[in-house]
Amino acid sequence: SLHDALPIWNETVTDTLELAMTNYIKNKWGFYFGTGYTMSSLSGITGYLGGVVANVDLQLSYTLGLKKSDNVYIYTFDSSTGHELQSVNQYRMNTMAIRIGYQFRPIPRMGLTPQVGFMQQMLTAKTTGGSGKYADGARASSLTVGLKVLGVPVKHLYLFLTPEYAIPLKRDDTFRQMAGAADFSAGGFSVSAGILVNFGNK
Repeated sequence: SLHDALPIWNETVTDTLELAMTNYIKNKWGFYFGTGYTMSSLSGITGYLGGVVANVDLQLSYTLGLKKSDNVYIYTFDSSTGHELQSVNQYRMNTMAIRIGYQFRPIPRMGLTPQVGFMQQMLTAKTTGGSGKYADGARASSLTVGLKVLGVPVKHLYLFLTPEYAIPLKRDDTFRQMAGAADFSAGGFSVSAGILVNFGNK
């Protein structure tokens, strides 16, 4: 009929709109890279590469040492003349590390990741007097325990702060000697801060 063909006016339709919260911290899956500064007994610039799958965070890092140690004076013994100064060395320390942690999100723009890992420190020597780079390449390894704190000012960008404590496991004798002479340490307390660029899903 004509009545059935005409549109119906003045009816009210009720609909429901459900808003989904944006997840700024990617904990379902994602990857990230970035850089920061690590403050320790011999500080440096650190590069990061990592990924998150089902809240598990696996991270690789490399720190290029910038801070120089105190001078270390290397002597040799000559039976006829006694001790003679051979060289004066300074040291920087490069660090490679792998860490694993579990990431959770207490609030939408913040993430916390308790971490454990393994770290290897390597000395690089520079001779400032005499000759001979004693202890160049000396190594120490440590177990690390830390907490990565993430803040998200904008999408795909993390600001992070990571306090960490490294427990020495093994040190070369030369590393041990230089650490004592130049007043730096294998392991110990450090703090890293910087920026990470992240991509992922939820």
